[in-house]
Amino acid sequence: MKRIVLMIFCGVLIMTALFGCGGEKHRLIYEDGGFKSSRTEYAAGQHVTVYYDMIGTDTDYRFFFDGVDVKRDYDPKKGYIFKFVMPDHDVKIRCESYSSMIMDPGALEPWPEITNDPEAELPEGFWRCPECKTVNDGRFCSECGRSKPEDQP
Repeated sequence: MKRIVLMIFCGVLIMTALFGCGGEKHRLIYEDGGFKSSRTEYAAGQHVTVYYDMIGTDTDYRFFFDGVDVKRDYDPKKGYIFKFVMPDHDVKIRCESYSSMIMDPGALEPWPEITNDPEAELPEGFWRCPECKTVNDGRFCSECGRSKPEDQP
């Protein structure tokens, strides 16, 4: 008899440890796609881990967790990792993303007409490589790799 009571008591302890005391569960409400967690409902006080893996290049993200103190981390294989303790209410989670690329207005301007005449004057900012005679606008020749001469403007 004592053995059966002891087994029932141990079973109740294990169930309580695994599933809580049967208290009210609160939901994770994802307002955007890309979030994942092992469950969508947690009791107040339980530890929660949420992953976000919809990551794009040249994109910055802002994450919002409804009144929760979140610890944030990043893993290249899993994406963003968020950890927090479930409060005594549902938690809304959302993400705002925006492009982090910077527009270069000069990229839209037409390339100046440049003649192949080695004696012709070049537009401002351009130089002719003394080695291969290629016209360039950077610090190095796009054809042979030679650096721009210091006497060039």
